[in-house]
Amino acid sequence: MNRQFTILTCMMFIVSLSTLAQNQYHMSQFMLHQPFINPAAQGSYSNLNGALFYKTQWTNFVGAPEIAGFNINTPLGKTQKNAIGLTLVKDKVGVNNNYDVSGNYSYHVKTGEKSFLSLGLGASIMMMQSNLGNVHTIMTDDPVFSGNTRVFFMPNFKLGAYYFADKFYVGLATPNLLKNRITFGSELESSTEFDSKNIHLYFHSGYQFLINETVDLMTSVLVKHVSGAPIQFGLNAQAVYKKKIGAGGAFRSSQEISLLLNYQLVPELKLGYAYDLNFGIIGNYSTGTHEVMLIYNLVSDKKIPIIEVPRF
Repeated sequence: MNRQFTILTCMMFIVSLSTLAQNQYHMSQFMLHQPFINPAAQGSYSNLNGALFYKTQWTNFVGAPEIAGFNINTPLGKTQKNAIGLTLVKDKVGVNNNYDVSGNYSYHVKTGEKSFLSLGLGASIMMMQSNLGNVHTIMTDDPVFSGNTRVFFMPNFKLGAYYFADKFYVGLATPNLLKNRITFGSELESSTEFDSKNIHLYFHSGYQFLINETVDLMTSVLVKHVSGAPIQFGLNAQAVYKKKIGAGGAFRSSQEISLLLNYQLVPELKLGYAYDLNFGIIGNYSTGTHEVMLIYNLVSDKKIPIIEVPRF
């Protein structure tokens, strides 16, 4: 019985590692700072900008996912056609830790009087490590769970395109071109390969409706697709008062609804909050998901050649 339990636990651990390596993290407030999901989106900014976010998912679940991320990017040169950025993300599921460090580059061209097309790419290093010493087993002397695993380093790349015009944007991105995974033979090993069936695609778009002089309606959509899995989509809408206070909601096909709130603290800083409620099976055991985001955008007095893009 002890041997069977150990084998079952090992299998669950390996599946967890594989799942962590392939799944992409989800952000409820992606529309507030889109360089997190598309490297080309950084080409729509005219000044130094960045964001921090933290998400705790499915509260009351032991070992539930926790995600924290940081992004900073800036345009280069007088024309501001080139932009570079850095993204750091930590994704923790149970005892498994996934770190992603990505350097991004984008270049945009003017396609019309008030429209631009930005193309972006990123090079990433994924680091994976598991704290097996924290797993409780019946066999206290089990060598598999006597300590933590080493850190596995795996490379990856991302691509994106982003078209933006006055009060409108649309983007397409793939967050990982390569397939990273952990395999178990005589010992745990990492592998990286190209698999066209494993490529994730993100389609995102938004439009700003002018309701009156003080209220705008910001709408956005995010669609995710990977071969062999159902298409996932999210629909979002927020009313913004005097370009300072935003409130709205979202619906996702993953059986979730969200409450979205944000406030422009000062011209340079915006604070956003999202509360997700799952109305599927998970919702019977969880009190919801919380996400907080702080967005920074350097305010400059110089004339900006790039148009305003809706970011709600």
